[in-house]
Amino acid sequence: TAGAALARMRLGRVDDVTTSNVGLIEGGSAVNVVPANVILRGEARSFDAVKLQAQLDNMESSVRGACDEYGATCEIQIESAYRGYHISEDAPVTKNAIAAAHAAGFSGTLRDTLGGSDANAFNEKGVPTIVCGTGMEKIHTHDEFVSQKDLVDLTLLAISLAKTAAGAQP
Repeated sequence: TAGAALARMRLGRVDDVTTSNVGLIEGGSAVNVVPANVILRGEARSFDAVKLQAQLDNMESSVRGACDEYGATCEIQIESAYRGYHISEDAPVTKNAIAAAHAAGFSGTLRDTLGGSDANAFNEKGVPTIVCGTGMEKIHTHDEFVSQKDLVDLTLLAISLAKTAAGAQP
């Protein structure tokens, strides 16, 4: 039933602003016994609330449809881990970050991300916050890594951010 549910779901990069994954599948007591219970744990993220709801609906209907087809039952829990946010390029926090990046010799390129971080919590509490990338490569794969050079560069950026925020010459 779990396999049938997963086969029905739209997973991975669903569209230009939505992604989803089922990363945990738990169940069973032996390799030669059909599990009595299986737990699927997944997530969906989107910049668009309507598309996010459509993806959540797809995931739920995929599970319910597979359960109906195979005579199984299901319990579904949907939780919101964090809210998305958008910080304007004209916001002081963004201008400070770009100035600090330039002062440290970096491009200061801005881009959207579907990531969840402390910035989500700060923004939800009304504290405008952006994320400075760490230079991670092959993110969310078994081969994820950060190079030593990128860690050093991130440290230089952090110092420049502190100096720029304090009004000092970076």
